[in-house]
Amino acid sequence: MAYRYKFYFVILSIIGSLLIYGPVRAQERPLSDNSAEQQMVTGPEQHPMRLVSFDPWVVEGEVKGVVATYVYDDVATERPG
Repeated sequence: MAYRYKFYFVILSIIGSLLIYGPVRAQERPLSDNSAEQQMVTGPEQHPMRLVSFDPWVVEGEVKGVVATYVYDDVATERPG
């Protein structure tokens, strides 16, 4: 019987809290003008790629997709003879 009264007390406490604090909301912050602090960020530049192979991906006799192999092709990079 004591648990029953504790349960009612908890439920009434929650309902009371919602009735008292329900209308209270956080104030909205005004928008700040921080455009001077913003910077533009760009991604890495695109490098030339060369397609080496293009193979179908076959599962149990059914083509599910393709596998393409690319190689980074940079003529400016020095390679051993």
